[in-house]
Amino acid sequence: MGVMNKLRDNAGAILILLVFSFVVIWGLNDVGLFDVQGAQAAGNMIVVDGEGISTEDYNNAVRGVQEQIQQQNPNATPQQLDGADEQAFEALVEDRLVKHEMDRLGLTVTDDEVRAMINGPTPHPIVTQSFPDGQGGLNRAALQQFIDDPANAERLIQLEDYIRVQRRQEKFQRLIESTAHVSEAEVADAFTRTRRTVTADVVALRYSTIPDDSARVTDADVEAYYNANREDYARKKTWAVSLVSASKDPSREDTAVVRTELDRIRPRFLAATDDSSFLAREGSERPYSGAYFKPGDLEGAITRAIFPNPQVGRLYGPIVSGNEAILVKVKAVRPAGSEFVHARHILLQAAEGDSAARGAARARLNQIKAQVASGGSFEALAKANSQDGSAAEGGDLGWFGTGAMVKPFEDAAFAAAPGSVVGPVETQFGLHLIQTIEKANQEVQVATYATRLQAESGTLQAAEDKLEDFRYNVEQDGPGAMQADAGRLGLPFETHEYADEQSVYPGVGQSSTATRFLKTAKAGDVSDVIELDNKFVVLVVTAVTPEGFRPLADVREEARAQAAVDRKKEVATRRLRRALAQGGFNGLAARTQGVQVGATLAGGAVEVTGYGPQPRLAGALSVAAQGATTPIVAGDEAAFVARVTAAPVAGAVPPAERDALRTSLLQRKRALIRGRFIQALREKAEIEDNRARFDQ
Repeated sequence: MGVMNKLRDNAGAILILLVFSFVVIWGLNDVGLFDVQGAQAAGNMIVVDGEGISTEDYNNAVRGVQEQIQQQNPNATPQQLDGADEQAFEALVEDRLVKHEMDRLGLTVTDDEVRAMINGPTPHPIVTQSFPDGQGGLNRAALQQFIDDPANAERLIQLEDYIRVQRRQEKFQRLIESTAHVSEAEVADAFTRTRRTVTADVVALRYSTIPDDSARVTDADVEAYYNANREDYARKKTWAVSLVSASKDPSREDTAVVRTELDRIRPRFLAATDDSSFLAREGSERPYSGAYFKPGDLEGAITRAIFPNPQVGRLYGPIVSGNEAILVKVKAVRPAGSEFVHARHILLQAAEGDSAARGAARARLNQIKAQVASGGSFEALAKANSQDGSAAEGGDLGWFGTGAMVKPFEDAAFAAAPGSVVGPVETQFGLHLIQTIEKANQEVQVATYATRLQAESGTLQAAEDKLEDFRYNVEQDGPGAMQADAGRLGLPFETHEYADEQSVYPGVGQSSTATRFLKTAKAGDVSDVIELDNKFVVLVVTAVTPEGFRPLADVREEARAQAAVDRKKEVATRRLRRALAQGGFNGLAARTQGVQVGATLAGGAVEVTGYGPQPRLAGALSVAAQGATTPIVAGDEAAFVARVTAAPVAGAVPPAERDALRTSLLQRKRALIRGRFIQALREKAEIEDNRARFDQ
């Protein structure tokens, strides 16, 4: 009996967990765990077609989603958790829309149906999961004992409600999806599109080859183009925003705490004989791997600490890499089989074949080389002169092996002695001055203890308090003084422009809280303190521009250029059409000053040599027979006409693939139909989102 009681208790816990996870997001109203208030009652966070969803229900749903996120990712960041409110909002709205539609259709689930899904011949999966017999089936004795025990009455009601809601939604889903059908013709067409490969000769006439005087446009043409393409000049609602932030970086005191902890661990780590167990026991962010690493395989900070002369048995660190403080123990060293170089460079860009530009770059690099020889800092000179992304790092390219760089650069860097500067070296990118810093030909096996460098709660609270002080000052002094207020508090100040429906905000990233604030913000409004992954921010709206269209006066030159391209497109297609009619496909490229290239249609997509994918040409080639010539197709940069050189028939669909292809097509159709159905419900529904009001 003890075993049966334990099974019953565990089953009840499983039921509660699964049922709660379901109802907190999907079935709040149907299951009846919460009282739904009337549309006009105070405290409704959302109203869907007159039915209110209370603040309590909404917050419960958000917490449910956050718990799911944290179960999947225990280290979820504040911004990842911030997205839970949008997920909960969308789920709650869709739940209400579906419920209302099910009510309208009269979809119900009887008590007999529910009972059959609990202890009938084919029980609901949640029942089988909760009362397993150990062989993939249902332990009916344990289930019956659960049902008969009066102590489980409430759990049984929850189970019945859960199954009733799911069964009703399943009926609704099947009703919608019953409209999806896949014919034999569709299966055959899909098979042909995915299996048939068509090759063709293509004549392309670039619009850029059409003389400008053949495509002159008047002011009237520009105005006509603007009017015909006005949507291209649509302007979304925008907010001019000033952003003030406070970093969440750890303070010196926080870092000192971590260093003290590393000092405590150091002697025990050095003495440990089983590094894998030691790292696991001490909670290292990095487990032991036993792998060997070449220079450059490890992060730059670790590589710089260990190489070029790694010493077996030595403990390196603390090393700061990203948001971690690290101790690295070198366990073994062996030959790497090849040499590696750590180098810096200064790049001056100059196009190949441009002798004047390359001569000027060479002269300038020789001047810089002389400065280095006279004691100048290569790093500082790289920051000031290099014309590539490494400039910010003083030209540092890190460690690299053979094959990582273009050949002239590689040869020069590997041939140079450590500490020497060579060049200028010419490559396709321009001219380089190279400083070979050090070399190595070993690889190491290491054990790495890593702990997070993070701000303590007091540091975070101090940063948040600073921004609260800034908010107070702006409210007292007005937005005009906010830059000075930020400066007095030592807070970084930025300005940005955000557009409606923008998903990522410069200076912020993704933030549902920022989106809600902006939706109702007016000029002069100040946000609450918003927590991001690496900082706190406050947004101050300085101006709001409503949606509309950019006036022709502001885009006239842009519209003129596009109108000219359209005119060249007309000229190019007309020239190809006339020449094709007069002399056929052979020699067409020469007669039109175009070029003849190849094209391949595979999997429904066309790749034209030298022009990339051309979706408009794909449709023409997919229906063309071998030897046929397609109509003229206007692409984005050229007009095309193709003659099919090979179009093998795909043949009949093999029986072994027919069912799988049909199932795949049916699943896509069903998902599309459901998505469109829900979208149609949303479009005709009245949805009131009061979250911004509750945030205030």
